[in-house]
Amino acid sequence: MLPTVPQYQQQKRKELAMSVPRDPIPEKPPMPGPGWTPEPPIQEPDPDRLPDEMPVPNPDENEEPPKHA
Repeated sequence: MLPTVPQYQQQKRKELAMSVPRDPIPEKPPMPGPGWTPEPPIQEPDPDRLPDEMPVPNPDENEEPPKHA
């Protein structure tokens, strides 16, 4: 059986009331003191090369003429 119009409106009001938070919105956190400085970001290696790898030149990009045997 379908609810009547007043029952439907009451159900909608209950649903809307449940979606509204009842707790007050928390205040902003306090601002840090004047001497506070942010931590520097962590230095990460380049993604293409690890620190222990030496770059090897690409033989296809060599500017010297090809050597014939």
